Amino acid sequence: NAVSVGINAPESVEILRGELLRSHTDKDCPPDSAGGVRELHHTLRNQLNKAQLTVAIAQKQLELGRSEDAERTLNDMLKRLTQIDQQTTDSAGDSLQAHPAAGTRQSDKSRHALLVEDDANERALLAGYLRLCGFKVSEAGDGMEAMEFLETNPVDLVVLDVRMPRMNGLDVVQAVRQHPVIRQTKVVIVSGEDRDETFLTRSECRITEWFSKPLDPNRLVEYLNRSPK
Repeated sequence: NAVSVGINAPESVEILRGELLRSHTDKDCPPDSAGGVRELHHTLRNQLNKAQLTVAIAQKQLELGRSEDAERTLNDMLKRLTQIDQQTTDSAGDSLQAHPAAGTRQSDKSRHALLVEDDANERALLAGYLRLCGFKVSEAGDGMEAMEFLETNPVDLVVLDVRMPRMNGLDVVQAVRQHPVIRQTKVVIVSGEDRDETFLTRSECRITEWFSKPLDPNRLVEYLNRSPK
């Protein structure tokens, strides 16, 4: 049996939990305003994901004895958190008007991952962390670039975002599954979009796993290490 425990906040207290925010938005906000809040929710997830990846990289650098690199990384994180705070304040005003897992083991260095993410900074952070964990990582900035790479460079797994220009992540999954050579490639979604169970089970998609942002990169690496080649 499951028991849910919660606190009824006064009306003057803003609700921050994602699922409650979505419920609050759908019920009380006009369509245009609700869309703006959802977009803000997606944007903040991406920004928080960058901050969390930065922390994970700093932790890994400390484990490897690279303390000066870790200090620079943490300074970058502090700047990022300041930007998030400013963006939250500004975007919230506009809308009203209209713990990482411990003991991650090193991955087999032969594992080759293609990381597909249109945000260059976020892509660089996650790619850097995966490399620190022993993965060989290739990068693509959108779905079209990813498919062009996969035509001549088969990989062990693909890690990709959903919202991307030219060709989105779900279209990439379907293209991979229909390809005669790479259709068995493992595909992991890392997205600011909410987890969609239908895409985990539909035969034409068969997504291996779906991680929502902000991402715990240790959890992602542990999952990738558990997955058979």
